[in-house]
Amino acid sequence: MRPPHQGYGDTWKRGFSNYQTIEARVIVPVLEGRIPIRTGVDAIASARAAALLDPEGEGLAKALAAIEAQVAMPLAAE
Repeated sequence: MRPPHQGYGDTWKRGFSNYQTIEARVIVPVLEGRIPIRTGVDAIASARAAALLDPEGEGLAKALAAIEAQVAMPLAAE
């Protein structure tokens, strides 16, 4: 894929990279049944919001870590 308009290349690259990260760490696990759908819907929304608010990516990384910790807790209790 290519950036839609000249001048937005960095924004597009960052957004696409964030999408790929969210896809790999949240969407795919939901589709594979490793994260419950209801939890996954909230997780995707949280990750997306974090990515949009923080262009540096620190917010997304923290959000994903929190999501993964939340999902791992019920599994560890079983």
